[in-house]
Amino acid sequence: MSLKTKLLELFKYEPDKDGAQTFNIKSALNDNWDKIEAWAQSVKTALTKLVPTSRTVNGKTLSADVTLTGENIAVSTTDSTPISGAVKYRTNPNLLDNWYFGRPVNQRGQTEYTSNYTIDRWWLQADTSLNVVDGGVNVIGKWDIEQFFEKALPNRTYTLSLLYKDKTGSDPLRLIAANRSSGDVAQKITKDASGLLSITFTSGNCDKIVIGFAGSTDNVATLLAVKLELGSTQTLAHQNSSGNWVLNEIPDFGEQLRRCQRYCRPLPHKLDVCLDSNIYFAYTEESFEEMRSIPICLTNLVGKNVLSITESVCASITNVYTFNMFGGVAIALSQNPNTDIVFLDSKLYLISADL
Repeated sequence: MSLKTKLLELFKYEPDKDGAQTFNIKSALNDNWDKIEAWAQSVKTALTKLVPTSRTVNGKTLSADVTLTGENIAVSTTDSTPISGAVKYRTNPNLLDNWYFGRPVNQRGQTEYTSNYTIDRWWLQADTSLNVVDGGVNVIGKWDIEQFFEKALPNRTYTLSLLYKDKTGSDPLRLIAANRSSGDVAQKITKDASGLLSITFTSGNCDKIVIGFAGSTDNVATLLAVKLELGSTQTLAHQNSSGNWVLNEIPDFGEQLRRCQRYCRPLPHKLDVCLDSNIYFAYTEESFEEMRSIPICLTNLVGKNVLSITESVCASITNVYTFNMFGGVAIALSQNPNTDIVFLDSKLYLISADL
């Protein structure tokens, strides 16, 4: 006697009882397949109702299979920028220090410079000046500003880029990768009033970057940002839909300050007092991260005062000694300050290990 399955009531033979019967194609095959087809259709309809076709995912309806790409997925619930746009303007690490001139590290504190070091890490050539202005720095005059490296960069392919505006004067604006001894490695020049200047080069001999002019006195340009990076593509800035150049990133000021303070930083302000060989010293052995080398004091402190915790003058300075790369300093005092701790009369006295 034949049987039926419990769920779909499909027909099936009992071999020990139905073995003598003629095989019934309609009952054993066709009717069974029809029942399976009807059941499958009912499951499909039920599943469709679980996800209504009126629903969408990132703007795409669910009436059919949906594939989401970087064009459809936002960065976050608070940032609607598509992932594709966010990664399009990814950036490489910048090998330069203090490269964003819109907010430069400026420990020397001046807004106008005419010689030597200016804003941190940037050296100024003769017959040239640098002014800190809103949104950038102005380089004015004959020559250029330069940043030096402690040693030549490894032999790799690099891209050097400069974003600038408001260039005027007789000379082209020059962007140069160079060696302090042997001269230029690569350079790019422009007479455009504003824009992005970029050059790619391969070298193991670059130990400085130069931005400036070629000797005329009427030159001016506002520098916005500069970048040196590995590879053959610049990631400093991109052009928006209006054709304007936009920086791909703004650096963390604290991180830039930390990098610059390897070369220049304020003297420790709070100092202990000791007596050695009948001379009173205000001193500290270690107060910060390692500098490039044992620094020198940029300010002549002889004759300056040290203060007690109540801010009264308790001695004057007769000499200054720096003795390690971690802020170790010994300041000879004119007399017994009658206190175990003294303070410099300013927090702006700098020590330098600049190149």
